Amino acid sequence: MIDNFRADLVLKVNESEWSREAILKKMGYHKPSATNLERLQKVLSSPTLGLDVGGYDLRYQSHEFVHELCRALELPLAECDANIARIKHQTDDDRASFKPYLWVDTDFKRENQRVFVLAALESRRYLGFPRWLLRLTPEQQLVQAQELVQEHMQETEGELLIWGTIKRYWFFYAPNRSYWLAPDGEIIAKNEGAVSNQAASPIIDAMNKALL
Repeated sequence: MIDNFRADLVLKVNESEWSREAILKKMGYHKPSATNLERLQKVLSSPTLGLDVGGYDLRYQSHEFVHELCRALELPLAECDANIARIKHQTDDDRASFKPYLWVDTDFKRENQRVFVLAALESRRYLGFPRWLLRLTPEQQLVQAQELVQEHMQETEGELLIWGTIKRYWFFYAPNRSYWLAPDGEIIAKNEGAVSNQAASPIIDAMNKALL
C-alpha cells in the first residue's frame, strides 16, 4: 500500500504538465528554492515519503508537506490523508519496536584472535540507551548519542580492548539508518543501508575520501 501510494505520487509529478517549481508554488512556496526542490525530491525518493523522520522547513511538517503535495496535484485529499495516516502509523510502530544504539567502529581485522574471545567481547562494541530516550524526537536522540560518544571516549581513552583504536561511531536511529559520528561526537555523514564491520567497507572508503 505504501509503495503504491508513493508510486502514484511520483508518476503524477513526472506526468504533470506543471514543473516541479510550479508544483511547489501551488503548495505555497512563492519562490521555490533549491532547498525546497531538494526536499521534494527526497520525499518522492523515500519509501515512506519522509513520514518516518521529523522535518520542518518553516512551512510544513512532513505529513503536511505530503498533504499539500497531494492538494497541488489535485488528488482526492480524503484518500491521501488516509494513506498518510496509514504510513505514519506503520512507521511509528517500526520506530517503537526499534531500539536505537551506537556501534563502536575500530576498522577491526581479525588476525590471530580466538573466536570465543571475540564473541565474549562483542557486546563491548554496542552501546545502548535508556528507555526514556525512545520518547525523544530523532533530533533529540542524536544529541544524546553525541554526548554518549564523548563520555565513552573519555572512559575508554579511545581504545576498545581487543578491538583496537576507536575510529568512529555509528548511531543507528532506525533499521539500516545511521549517522557516522567522529570520536568527538561531530556528525560526519548520514547513511542509509547496512554498515559493514570490515575495515574495507565501501561506505567508509567513500566517506573518508569525501573528507579529504
